[in-house]
Amino acid sequence: MVTKLKKSRKMRGKNSSGHGRINKHRKNPGGKGKSGGQHHHKIIFEKFHETYFRKTGMRIFNMEKTLNSSFLLKFKDMFNINSFENLLLNSFSSIFITLLNLNSLRIEKVLGNGISCLRNILIIVKSVSKSVNEKALRKACVMLIIVKNIN
Repeated sequence: MVTKLKKSRKMRGKNSSGHGRINKHRKNPGGKGKSGGQHHHKIIFEKFHETYFRKTGMRIFNMEKTLNSSFLLKFKDMFNINSFENLLLNSFSSIFITLLNLNSLRIEKVLGNGISCLRNILIIVKSVSKSVNEKALRKACVMLIIVKNIN
């Protein structure tokens, strides 16, 4: 924009340049940066950055975050796992059953996304979603899931 068309040119000589005499136009009326975080901007800091000014919770020394987390596995990704053990179920009919112990891999739950191409499999896991349980029952092949709870 050309300088002669700007508002500041028209406001020359006027006392407060259109910002009013009482509430003066200042550069940083609330303070610069994070100022007022414990005073006049406290609500914003509490709402969006609640741990900014203090420590919260209990101290846990040598905390391993992976110990408390549960690992999930999708039903379609089950054939990507390389820790299969083949067991001979019956020596007369020579049926091989694949054993997959997910507890040893620290996988706690199997989710029912996708279709797995696994057949004759025995899965040991802590919990399974309902859709996995339904898929295991619908399949014609032998598929046993040993679990603690289904949810």
